[in-house]
Amino acid sequence: VRDPRSAAHIAPSPRDCIVSSDVVAMLVAQTLLDPASAPAYGEILGPTGAWIALRSRDAVFGDRALTFADAMSALRQRGDLAIGLFPDPRREPGDAEATRRELEEGAPITGEDAWLNPPRQTAVPARLGTSIVVLTRAR
Repeated sequence: VRDPRSAAHIAPSPRDCIVSSDVVAMLVAQTLLDPASAPAYGEILGPTGAWIALRSRDAVFGDRALTFADAMSALRQRGDLAIGLFPDPRREPGDAEATRRELEEGAPITGEDAWLNPPRQTAVPARLGTSIVVLTRAR
Protein backbone atom coordinates (compact mmCIF):
# COMPACT_ATOMS: atom_id res chain seq x y z
CA VAL A 1 0.00 0.00 0.00
CA ARG A 2 1.69 3.16 -1.15
CA ASP A 3 -1.07 5.66 -0.52
CA PRO A 4 -1.48 6.58 3.16
CA ARG A 5 -5.22 7.10 2.58
CA SER A 6 -5.54 3.43 1.61
CA ALA A 7 -3.23 2.10 4.33
CA ALA A 8 -5.79 2.95 7.00
CA HIS A 9 -8.26 0.45 5.45
CA ILE A 10 -5.96 -2.55 5.56
CA ALA A 11 -5.36 -4.39 8.82
CA PRO A 12 -2.38 -6.76 8.75
CA SER A 13 -2.76 -10.31 9.97
CA PRO A 14 -0.09 -12.72 11.25
CA ARG A 15 -1.09 -15.06 8.42
CA ASP A 16 -0.59 -12.46 5.68
CA CYS A 17 1.70 -13.22 2.78
CA ILE A 18 3.05 -11.00 0.04
CA VAL A 19 1.19 -11.27 -3.22
CA SER A 20 2.23 -8.15 -4.98
CA SER A 21 2.17 -7.42 -8.66
CA ASP A 22 5.26 -5.26 -8.07
CA VAL A 23 7.19 -8.22 -6.65
CA VAL A 24 6.06 -10.51 -9.46
CA ALA A 25 6.92 -7.90 -12.10
CA MET A 26 10.38 -7.36 -10.61
CA LEU A 27 11.09 -11.10 -10.54
CA VAL A 28 9.92 -11.55 -14.13
CA ALA A 29 12.06 -8.60 -15.27
CA GLN A 30 15.11 -9.85 -13.35
CA THR A 31 14.68 -13.35 -14.77
CA LEU A 32 14.44 -11.96 -18.30
CA LEU A 33 17.57 -9.85 -17.77
CA ASP A 34 19.47 -12.68 -16.08
CA PRO A 35 17.97 -16.11 -16.91
CA ALA A 36 20.62 -17.82 -14.76
CA SER A 37 19.00 -16.26 -11.68
CA ALA A 38 15.71 -18.15 -12.16
CA PRO A 39 16.79 -21.31 -10.29
CA ALA A 40 17.93 -19.23 -7.31
CA TYR A 41 14.58 -17.44 -7.12
CA GLY A 42 12.78 -20.77 -7.41
CA GLU A 43 14.79 -22.21 -4.54
CA ILE A 44 14.34 -19.16 -2.30
CA LEU A 45 10.66 -18.56 -3.03
CA GLY A 46 9.49 -22.13 -3.56
CA PRO A 47 7.58 -24.10 -0.91
CA THR A 48 10.70 -25.98 0.20
CA GLY A 49 13.04 -23.02 -0.09
CA ALA A 50 14.00 -20.46 2.50
CA TRP A 51 11.98 -19.32 5.49
CA ILE A 52 12.09 -15.92 7.09
CA ALA A 53 12.72 -16.22 10.82
CA LEU A 54 13.67 -14.05 13.77
CA ARG A 55 16.76 -14.83 15.86
CA SER A 56 16.69 -13.26 19.30
CA ARG A 57 19.67 -10.98 19.77
CA ASP A 58 19.84 -11.86 23.48
CA ALA A 59 19.65 -15.62 22.95
CA VAL A 60 22.29 -15.71 20.22
CA PHE A 61 24.68 -12.91 21.22
CA GLY A 62 23.94 -11.90 24.81
CA ASP A 63 24.50 -8.25 25.66
CA ARG A 64 27.92 -7.75 24.03
CA ALA A 65 28.45 -4.89 21.56
CA LEU A 66 27.35 -6.03 18.13
CA THR A 67 27.18 -4.58 14.63
CA PHE A 68 25.00 -5.93 11.84
CA ALA A 69 28.22 -7.17 10.12
CA ASP A 70 29.10 -9.17 13.28
CA ALA A 71 25.61 -10.66 13.33
CA MET A 72 25.78 -11.50 9.60
CA SER A 73 29.08 -13.35 10.05
CA ALA A 74 28.07 -15.31 13.16
CA LEU A 75 24.65 -16.25 11.81
CA ARG A 76 26.13 -17.33 8.47
CA GLN A 77 28.24 -19.88 10.35
CA ARG A 78 24.99 -21.27 11.77
CA GLY A 79 23.45 -21.56 8.28
CA ASP A 80 21.32 -18.40 8.46
CA LEU A 81 21.51 -15.33 6.24
CA ALA A 82 20.94 -12.11 8.20
CA ILE A 83 18.80 -9.67 6.21
CA GLY A 84 17.53 -7.15 8.76
CA LEU A 85 16.63 -6.04 12.27
CA PHE A 86 13.33 -6.25 14.12
CA PRO A 87 11.93 -3.99 15.39
CA ASP A 88 13.39 -1.17 13.34
CA PRO A 89 15.80 0.60 15.74
CA ARG A 90 15.48 3.86 13.79
CA ARG A 91 11.84 4.28 14.80
CA GLU A 92 10.12 5.38 17.91
CA PRO A 93 6.43 4.49 18.39
CA GLY A 94 4.20 7.06 16.70
CA ASP A 95 7.00 8.44 14.49
CA ALA A 96 4.81 10.13 11.86
CA GLU A 97 7.78 11.48 9.87
CA ALA A 98 9.29 8.00 9.47
CA THR A 99 5.90 6.61 8.44
CA ARG A 100 5.49 9.33 5.80
CA ARG A 101 9.02 8.75 4.47
CA GLU A 102 8.47 4.99 4.26
CA LEU A 103 5.20 5.42 2.38
CA GLU A 104 6.91 7.72 -0.11
CA GLU A 105 9.58 5.05 -0.62
CA GLY A 106 6.89 2.46 -1.36
CA ALA A 107 6.98 0.58 1.95
CA PRO A 108 3.69 -0.88 3.22
CA ILE A 109 2.49 0.11 6.67
CA THR A 110 2.01 -3.15 8.55
CA GLY A 111 2.14 -2.15 12.20
CA GLU A 112 5.21 -4.38 12.64
CA ASP A 113 8.32 -2.64 11.42
CA ALA A 114 11.57 -4.36 10.42
CA TRP A 115 14.62 -2.69 8.89
CA LEU A 116 15.81 -4.78 5.96
CA ASN A 117 19.33 -4.48 4.61
CA PRO A 118 20.73 -2.04 7.18
CA PRO A 119 24.29 -0.79 6.69
CA ARG A 120 26.82 -3.30 8.00
CA GLN A 121 28.21 -0.84 10.56
CA THR A 122 24.78 -0.43 12.18
CA ALA A 123 24.84 -1.18 15.90
CA VAL A 124 22.35 -3.89 16.86
CA PRO A 125 20.56 -2.59 19.97
CA ALA A 126 20.95 -4.66 23.12
CA ARG A 127 17.43 -3.85 24.34
CA LEU A 128 14.97 -6.59 25.16
CA GLY A 129 12.97 -7.85 22.17
CA THR A 130 15.54 -7.03 19.48
CA SER A 131 15.84 -9.77 16.85
CA ILE A 132 17.79 -10.30 13.66
CA VAL A 133 15.68 -11.16 10.61
CA VAL A 134 17.18 -14.14 8.77
CA LEU A 135 16.59 -16.32 5.75
CA THR A 136 16.98 -19.95 6.80
CA ARG A 137 16.37 -23.34 5.24
CA ALA A 138 12.84 -24.72 5.41
CA ARG A 139 12.66 -27.37 8.09
